[in-house]
Amino acid sequence: MRPYWGKVIELLDVLAYIVKQSDPDGPELYFTISNSYKRSRKSSDLVQQAKENCPPAERNGFSDIYTPLEGILSKYKDKMDDHQSHQQPTSFLSRLAGPSKELRKLSLYIFTDAAWQPKSDAEGPIQSLVNKLMALDKAKDQVGIQFIRFGYDREGIEHLSRLDSGLHLQR
Repeated sequence: MRPYWGKVIELLDVLAYIVKQSDPDGPELYFTISNSYKRSRKSSDLVQQAKENCPPAERNGFSDIYTPLEGILSKYKDKMDDHQSHQQPTSFLSRLAGPSKELRKLSLYIFTDAAWQPKSDAEGPIQSLVNKLMALDKAKDQVGIQFIRFGYDREGIEHLSRLDSGLHLQR
């Protein structure tokens, strides 16, 4: 991703500015090249964080998509479980209070060249999430995942094509 980092910063600046309007807590920014994380209502803070996390030149070019994606989606699946359990009032007082707040939808924008480490793929975490959405009878638009590709790596393009149309998800 290093060769595209300038374009990544430009797109992040625009996208963060747009999406911050719909997220009262501020968008969250994660990286596959580090454990760095940032949440901010200010798009300039997110851009600065990205500038500070430019992939080093000596890096082999491959990143681990599985671990961070699994972490993000597992956290959201836990929120769905918590929300589901609070939808079932168990006491007289909780029934009087009415249903709990609506579960906020999740939108992920993943900037990638899809040059991932061997055996590191996004398919497993996505399939697991779809299974959870189906089990809880959530709407199709509860979660949106958009991969935004940089570069023309043939294997990367094939990875993303398989994720886009080759998973044969039933949802």
